[in-house]
Amino acid sequence: MTQLSLSTIRYGKVKEELLNDGVIEKCGGQGGGIRLAKYNTVRRQQNREEQKLYAPFITMLEKEITANKEAALTYNTSTVKRKIKWGNPDVTKISIRHLPFFQTTRITVTTYEIKAFDKFDISSAYEAIAHKRFAQEAYLALEWSKDEPEEKIPYHVEEIRKICEDHGIGLIVLLHNGSELDYQIYQEPKRNLHNDVEVDAFLLDVLGEEGIAKCNELRKMVETS
Repeated sequence: MTQLSLSTIRYGKVKEELLNDGVIEKCGGQGGGIRLAKYNTVRRQQNREEQKLYAPFITMLEKEITANKEAALTYNTSTVKRKIKWGNPDVTKISIRHLPFFQTTRITVTTYEIKAFDKFDISSAYEAIAHKRFAQEAYLALEWSKDEPEEKIPYHVEEIRKICEDHGIGLIVLLHNGSELDYQIYQEPKRNLHNDVEVDAFLLDVLGEEGIAKCNELRKMVETS
């Protein structure tokens, strides 16, 4: 601790964050030792492959939003660090709709957990399930390799699809179309009965000042149109 010039409290917090992120792991030793995680290099490689999908995925969503004339915004929320496990989806979409009869505006939060090809398993579904705490609709999006025939998809994702179905999570399979992404829906999500407090805390955490300003601007446009 003296080499790092960290207080005992600060050292404990940093240690906990590194353990949660999988950068380090516990090992034997007096008082409980730590070391660099054995598979951390593999995790970083998986993250890099996944991160390459974020931009084309958001582009795909935004094209769909434009085509449907939807009042919605998309955000890359993958790097936001929250204090709860699996608390930041990779991509978040916020849709705004005005209901004149009820004289209110409805905001729908849709989250997407994205996984690169052959880097997903049933735990990926449970990551998406965790997002139900603060999202009305939650999806798991799985990349499919352009080198693999699409006929194999149902067999490859069936176990995950069943978990998604049991928990009301949507399942999307991402397909490569040149430099762009396309998708097929294998399981529609069920709309969640959400906790407004959880949704509010999530949006404040992940949007930041600029994101909140854009969202409020779009809401005013919807309400006055």
